[in-house]
Amino acid sequence: HLLAGGIERLDRQLTEAHFLPAPRRVARRVGQAARTFGGAVPLTQDDLAGLAGTSRSTVNEVLRDLERRGVLRLDRHTITVLDDDALREAGRW
Repeated sequence: HLLAGGIERLDRQLTEAHFLPAPRRVARRVGQAARTFGGAVPLTQDDLAGLAGTSRSTVNEVLRDLERRGVLRLDRHTITVLDDDALREAGRW
């Protein structure tokens, strides 16, 4: 079961990398991290870029846009999700 779950997760991420635009992938990774860490994401933009399969500059653009829209707040070392529903919509498939 553990191996099958890992394969399913990797298959989903590979499919996303090929068919989902970078802004949606970034929003999804932020959402997943927020659920894992309880709302405040202690990841760097480089970390998110690696998780989303995109560049740091793209992550920066996406995060700034989400901040302008009131979806999240960017602090020096954390990203705080302010609107779960809007973040989920930003990462919608």
